[in-house]
Amino acid sequence: MLNIGNINEVKSKTVRTNSYKINIKNFQTIFILLGMIVLLSILTPAFLQVRNLMNVVRQISLIAIIGMGVTMCIITTGIDLSSGSIVALVGVVSATFANA
Repeated sequence: MLNIGNINEVKSKTVRTNSYKINIKNFQTIFILLGMIVLLSILTPAFLQVRNLMNVVRQISLIAIIGMGVTMCIITTGIDLSSGSIVALVGVVSATFANA
């Protein structure tokens, strides 16, 4: 005769194991990023200096602003893929005015 209580315990353990795997998959990118930061800080002494971190923030700020704008456009169901073209045009116009 089967004991139904044991079957429920096995099912609950299986559910917990599967949910644990799903949670690790959700944070996999963050773990890789943290691993890269630790590895680069060990290999390169200048990696965690304020000057380097400010340089990274300056370089990523343009992409972050464009990404927020495109995200808002996609959320409002007005999908617009021309942001890359506009950034290229602004770069060319800025370079032209800088040389003039």
